[in-house]
Amino acid sequence: MTAKTAISQTSPSRSNSSDSDDFTSPLIPSNFVATSPTTTAGLESLTESELYVRLLAPTKHGYPLWHSTSDRNLPLEYRQTGVEIGDVVVLDDFGGFSYLFNACRSADNPVNARRVPPNFSPLEIDPGNNNNNNNIVIRKPKAFGPGSHIVSNSSFFRKATIPSPCTFRFWTSKVPRQVGGGLVYTSSAPKGALLILPEGSTRVDLRHQHRTQLYNYATKFARSWYDYLNGPSDTSRQDPRQPQFGRQLQIPSNAIYLITGYDKARAYGAACFAHEYPQNDSQFGDPEVELELKPILPRSFRSTPRYTFSRVAYAAPTVGMDDVFERQTLCLFLRGFKIAVRETDEMESSSSSPSSPISNTGNSMGEALIELVPMPERNQTYHPSDAINRWILRNHSEVDVAITHDDDWAFVIRDVSALNSSKIHNPAFFDVCMLPHTLGRRRNPIRRGTGPAC
Repeated sequence: MTAKTAISQTSPSRSNSSDSDDFTSPLIPSNFVATSPTTTAGLESLTESELYVRLLAPTKHGYPLWHSTSDRNLPLEYRQTGVEIGDVVVLDDFGGFSYLFNACRSADNPVNARRVPPNFSPLEIDPGNNNNNNNIVIRKPKAFGPGSHIVSNSSFFRKATIPSPCTFRFWTSKVPRQVGGGLVYTSSAPKGALLILPEGSTRVDLRHQHRTQLYNYATKFARSWYDYLNGPSDTSRQDPRQPQFGRQLQIPSNAIYLITGYDKARAYGAACFAHEYPQNDSQFGDPEVELELKPILPRSFRSTPRYTFSRVAYAAPTVGMDDVFERQTLCLFLRGFKIAVRETDEMESSSSSPSSPISNTGNSMGEALIELVPMPERNQTYHPSDAINRWILRNHSEVDVAITHDDDWAFVIRDVSALNSSKIHNPAFFDVCMLPHTLGRRRNPIRRGTGPAC
């Protein structure tokens, strides 16, 4: 196949998620401040996962995940550790993600078995080698301590700790003392998102010089990855037991997410809300959100506790915990490159003509009839980087591949008002406010290169 010219966005900027806690760019003018709106117009119609992402993304920890449990069909080796640097994933419609393969592992690695594209060549760095990766990753084992929480901007949560029960069983359990008998959060704000970390969390990020390697690698193979994932079935496979994974997935042309950093925990609780009642309304008043997260003691004192929301008022909650491996395998935030490619005629045809499921019906003679039921079009999972990639592909006809890191939009977006679809998806708002500061702080906004097929 003739190699196409692949033009991507610039090489990655300095990793602020690991080297600094402040994403504020000096190139953002002082009058560019996205303040939180006094109403929740447009938010109450979102799903729980969409609302959670839009409210918690401005906290600048990365892309928030509403659900973090791993698919039981994934390899055991993957489920034992969870997401790792180099993972190629696709966000799903439920606030989680689907793992495809890891770009830094060999094709015969258990986490890549029967998953990688043909002629796959891994990137020659090993961020997962704990014995020799001090110069490759920045690891913060106690990024957040036990009993910590992360709240959306201007949510005005109040926190209280329930006293610990005075029992021998409780004091010999693994419940952190910072959690006590439970954690109570209340808020009268019209909207908000909350992430509770009863046992704390770990943060890992790829160092800048190696992140550049990952960026160049993605630029080289992005097109072939999409061709493989959306291409026709491989009928040449000799082993019928070998799954045809990574074929005919019909993923959108901006779905691939290459991971460069993450936050993980063993247990978490999350909640979000957006009230459509006007503030200070004499009829409804201000609804008081209340969330009470309590530990559940295990039967064995050697096991880790579970957690549950024992009380929830005016909010949508979710909890997650790893009580199988009892490790920090649950991903809270993802950081990485969102990769978009220009759609080809074949990709457009595939996306506009989704496959139809077959349903069985019967007639009066008892004969089985087959009815083809058209599937509804798949909704696009929200991610702030998609707007930047769309702008690049829309305004540069010579561009074939657009790549944006989460740090880029985190520099610009200050609060949820900039994440509302009515603004961030508005071309005028994006062209005038966001993109000049995203690309203006870089030396080479557009970089050229060749993209061979795998």
